[in-house]
Parts: sequence; structure tokens; C-alpha cells
Amino acid sequence: MWEGRPEPDAVNADLLASWLAQSPREALGDALRAMAAADGFIESLTAAAAEVFASGPPWLLDRSLHRQEHLDQIERALAS
Repeated sequence: MWEGRPEPDAVNADLLASWLAQSPREALGDALRAMAAADGFIESLTAAAAEVFASGPPWLLDRSLHRQEHLDQIERALAS
């Protein structure tokens, strides 16, 4: 069902250069707005729509899974 949809890693790779061009404060603001928008979208889903999303990868409905990956990347970058 999810064939043809962009993979998160591909989306992140495509946008990386523009994110790196931002100041840390701008990047943080963008990240917080994106998180709020994603959370709002998920909360607005009807039960039927949530069921469709639940048939896909787990991170579609549980955004903490995807966010944790990025937090881990940040921690590794700060440690090096």
C-alpha cells in the first residue's frame, strides 16, 4: 500500500542542505512547527483514516519513533 511514497531517509537527504544553511534557531523553529503540524494532523484523523495509516509503517502514527532517530543523530553529532 505504501509503494510509491517517499521514504523518510530520502526526504531527509533531499532537504539536508537547506536545513544546514539555516541558523540553529531557525532550524529549531522549523522543527517545532513541523512536529506540531504532524501531531495536529494525526490527532485530527478519523478512526477510519487512522486505521488506514495504521496499516503502514509504525512511525506514521507514532511520531516519537521518527523523532527519536533524529535526537539520537543530534546526540552523536554533539558527542563528536
